[in-house]
Amino acid sequence: MIKQLTIKNLVLIDSCEVSFAGALTCITGETGAGKTALIQSIHLLLGQKADSSLVRKGHEKGFVQASFCIDNIAPVKAILQESGICLEEEDLLISREISTEGKSRAFINNQMVSVALLQRISPYLVQIIGQHSYHEIRSLEMQRHLLDLFGSLEEEVAAFSLLYEKQKLCQQNLLHLKEKNEKKAFEIDLSKRQLYEIEEASWKEGEEETLLEEYTFFSKAADISAKIGEIVGAFSSPPKKIIPSLSHYKNLCENLSSCHPVFSECQALLTESIIALQEVDHLLSKQLDRLEQDPHKLTALEERLDLLNKIKKKYGSTFVEIQTKTEELRQKLQSFASIEEQLLQAEADLLDAEEKLQKRSLALTEKRRQASIQYEKALTEEISQLNMNGAKITIEVSAQERGPAGADKVQFWLSANIGEHPVTVKDGSSGGELSRLLLAIKILLAGKNSSSTLIFDEIDANVGGETATRIAEKMLKLSTHRQVICITHFPQVAIKAGEHIHVYKRETEGRTIAHLEKLSGKEREKELLRMLGGEKTLLFS
Repeated sequence: MIKQLTIKNLVLIDSCEVSFAGALTCITGETGAGKTALIQSIHLLLGQKADSSLVRKGHEKGFVQASFCIDNIAPVKAILQESGICLEEEDLLISREISTEGKSRAFINNQMVSVALLQRISPYLVQIIGQHSYHEIRSLEMQRHLLDLFGSLEEEVAAFSLLYEKQKLCQQNLLHLKEKNEKKAFEIDLSKRQLYEIEEASWKEGEEETLLEEYTFFSKAADISAKIGEIVGAFSSPPKKIIPSLSHYKNLCENLSSCHPVFSECQALLTESIIALQEVDHLLSKQLDRLEQDPHKLTALEERLDLLNKIKKKYGSTFVEIQTKTEELRQKLQSFASIEEQLLQAEADLLDAEEKLQKRSLALTEKRRQASIQYEKALTEEISQLNMNGAKITIEVSAQERGPAGADKVQFWLSANIGEHPVTVKDGSSGGELSRLLLAIKILLAGKNSSSTLIFDEIDANVGGETATRIAEKMLKLSTHRQVICITHFPQVAIKAGEHIHVYKRETEGRTIAHLEKLSGKEREKELLRMLGGEKTLLFS
């Protein structure tokens, strides 16, 4: 329920604040006085796309805010809690700010939120029914939806939709397996050849790194051999003979060791140097032998690296990726081995899904037919009370191609007068007839409507005075279930409202400004007389 609405710098409204009661409130005023600005403001709060042209000329930003009582609206609380919105009280504060630059910001309880979140909760807060909303009920899909609402069939439809989706998935799975089976021979041959190629390569973890290291070594064999030969030759070959010379010097130090301790230290150091040089000689000689003993090693390394690169280009850029590909190929071959079993199971699953779906479809059709009998009777009774005596609603439930909501085509027919042939609501009804039908539908679905507030925006525009009186009575009845706000030009409707808000405009300093004022007593009677055209008809009784 809307408790309070604040608007600043939008269209004709400079600044206004208005509170609403929980029953029936009417809003009246001359055409162009600013009533539309109210509706546009509420649309913004419900998540409608922001239009910078709504910002009042001379201002950079427009602002609208409303407080809603949501104490009995559990779905809204659940959505907000899921979205991390703090709810300390039962009142919900929604704000929207738009700028002349086209930017928009939305807030819930002073916390910035997305417009998408406003759109999620808006169906539970407010439903706006305009003078052209009756076009919605021309849609066969909407007519089916209205019948389901009246018959409380939403859960049945949801259960059917789940089975429908499951049946679709079963169909897709069976089709996939059939296509796979048709390509079985080709795919098996291809997978076997790919797996053989990978396994034949026998790529081991870390091998590529080792090969690259070896390749770097053997690709520089000539340079390495020359330098190693020079070093090894210096250790024991003339004229340098490094190691024999050091051995001679070590012996000299050993002879002098009895003269002073320093010669013993020198002997030990020379001994260590000789051992280290002998180890260097051994390691370098070993590498030299390796180069000389395997002159074709470089060619073998190149061939092995080429093979690994070929595998990498076809199956993955790393050893891990190739191992993954190998496992995928093995699993693929295994799946082909059991494809006959998979096909049999898929056909059985589809048959089971079809049987369950058909059973659910027949049950849903029967429930819709039963509901249609009650609904057409109730609608006929309601529209007869809206000055359509002799009118009759017929609801036809016929077969059509199965879809997510069932296999039923639901179509409303209206015979507006006694003796006339019925015409489809989709094609043949007038705006006035549809307006009354829409109101009758809203009255019958009042207890099932998820919105806590219904706003009727000049829904009585296409009807006459006597019908307006009937509409007023129905809106009053509807307000016992929901908060009802009605924008109207009919005094017969306005007189029934518990609260009366008057919208008017004044020129101030060369600018037109819309104002909102709650009326009571003489002021209200004056407005009602204006709506009558100045006639002093007594409305209060």
